[in-house]
Amino acid sequence: MREDIQGLRAVAVILVLAFHLWPGAIPGGYIGVDIFFVISGYLMTGILMRSLTIAGTVSYFDFMARRVRRIFPAAAVVIIAVALASPLLPSTRWSFTATEVIASAAYVENWLLADRAVDYLGRDEAAGVLQHFWSLGVEVQFYLFWPLVLAGAFFLSRRRAKVESVVLIASVIVVAFFLPLSIWQTASNPPRAYFATEARIFEFAIGAIAAAAGRPILGRIATSVTALFGVAAVFSSAFLYRDILFPGVAAILPSAGAAALIVLSQRNWAGRVLSARPMVYLGDVSYSVYLWHWPLIVFWEALSPSSYGNLAKLLIGLSSIGLAVLSKKLVEDSFRSKESGAPRRTGMTQIAILSLLAFATASIPLFALVRSDGEPPLGPVATSEISPFHPGAAALAPMPAYIPTPVVAKRDHPIATKQHCHVPQDDPELRTCEFGDPRSETHILVIGDSHASVFSDAFKTVAERNGWRYTHLSKSQCPFTGLTVYYGERVPYQLCNDWNTRALAMIEEMKPDFVVPIQFWPYAVVGQETPEGHRAAMAEDLINRWERLRANGINVIVMRDVPSFKIDPPDCLASGRMDCDRPRSDAVRDPGSDPVLLAASRLNLQPIDLTDYICEPEMCRVIVGNVLAWRDRNHLTATFVNTLVPMLEQQLRDRMRGSSS
Repeated sequence: MREDIQGLRAVAVILVLAFHLWPGAIPGGYIGVDIFFVISGYLMTGILMRSLTIAGTVSYFDFMARRVRRIFPAAAVVIIAVALASPLLPSTRWSFTATEVIASAAYVENWLLADRAVDYLGRDEAAGVLQHFWSLGVEVQFYLFWPLVLAGAFFLSRRRAKVESVVLIASVIVVAFFLPLSIWQTASNPPRAYFATEARIFEFAIGAIAAAAGRPILGRIATSVTALFGVAAVFSSAFLYRDILFPGVAAILPSAGAAALIVLSQRNWAGRVLSARPMVYLGDVSYSVYLWHWPLIVFWEALSPSSYGNLAKLLIGLSSIGLAVLSKKLVEDSFRSKESGAPRRTGMTQIAILSLLAFATASIPLFALVRSDGEPPLGPVATSEISPFHPGAAALAPMPAYIPTPVVAKRDHPIATKQHCHVPQDDPELRTCEFGDPRSETHILVIGDSHASVFSDAFKTVAERNGWRYTHLSKSQCPFTGLTVYYGERVPYQLCNDWNTRALAMIEEMKPDFVVPIQFWPYAVVGQETPEGHRAAMAEDLINRWERLRANGINVIVMRDVPSFKIDPPDCLASGRMDCDRPRSDAVRDPGSDPVLLAASRLNLQPIDLTDYICEPEMCRVIVGNVLAWRDRNHLTATFVNTLVPMLEQQLRDRMRGSSS
């Protein structure tokens, strides 16, 4: 193994580790994964080229057996460790952890996350313990088809051309096809593209081009300058990439930089730096460092989030390296073949047993899942038809446990979600739900993002009680605006623009009596750089949009957004913590920071405001009136929303009368 390549592995894992621990300092450190992909493409192509040169063919089984011995054992140990430790996590996270254990053991974690459209670079939703296994899934899937591509290309050449030439042409064709595909996917659906195998294949193929092209004949100065480009490309990506679409075009720079270092670093100063003993040693354990560091981060954050400072981060980094050294010596080296310098060859039977053990261990969190997720929500104590405002003797009765349980609260979704008229981020469709009396002369339409969907049960109940017609229309992370907002990490949300254009046309054609826009407050607007700019631009656009509706004879009723928490309330309760509540001054935003309230004040619209029924005067409680109010940091449970029906109904009727007068 070339020592400079091991040093490049060390650079890659340092970037990934630093990004996950200090994302603000190295915002593009995730490109370390892309360096790993280029290295894998280079090394695997070299192995296949030697096989084609010597034997004229590829032994697919031998190739995959070597990959299994290299990847599976250490990964299986981490999967087993996570499965055994999963009861330490809040019970609200057991369900997804069990799913991740199975998906990671099958090396399809990337497709699990692509389907879930999770933003790996950071979202409010708690990260999966094995979320980093997405890259192993991509790598294993590449190994499955790459030998067939090169063997097929060599066969089609009738074995007349040089192996290097055939591989080079095949690799260039793969880049020419999959790079545009990656660019298109990244622009159209960034979260999915980040995890999709086809969006990453061109990076492996760049490494393959480096293997097939060999060392270019360059002078000493030209070689040093090109190596300098490689270093600059890698580190400029790591430190300057912030809030960009990735992979796509942005992945070209770090991939090309890594390829340049692989090809040229043996002959210059870069190779000497990368071949330094500490770099080589860290490169030798880099795979295990990558495997261990993310579970340590997630478990630490879940178990002691309040003490997650720089000292804790340093401890996590050192612990990752320590566990990696043990894993390398006790597991990885034991499964290496004699050719790679390990003391003995391990049979495929042992690897199969270890893999089966990883799957079997998945039953641990699954059994926990059955125990908690199968637990029916506690219902109210059986009583006569006594008003809750006049409980009488019931006030002296023992209080039942709060409902729903934290695990149930996580999936206590509103009816708009259950009936699929609340559409996810990557869904371009415009779907509505209709409730109440379709022939009613009073028609209310609620529109907005997921915070609008939260109140769909309550609006449905109010409409049915009053004989009104209620139409629901919402899309995740998509406020009802004509502006372009950012999706996740500074990615322009074009699907939201398209959805809003069609939604506005539908509303103007439908002509409901009342439109109730509801949205989360902290949207960033494309073209604005400061919080004040984002708020002002959003408020101005909301005014324009609402006035357009009013000009078409449609009344607008504004609703104030709900409070929000810094930590996930169900997770907090499930972990047994006693400090889950939040001061109202922290949870409820000042009206001046909410563009909806700013726009409402300029149009003299009095918003529906349920804050006093969600929070106490000084504190926002996680459990309100023996009901767990929160599904996550800023979404209410459907159970709690149903308790808000009388308050919503009263304020809604008041605003409707005010609009009609």
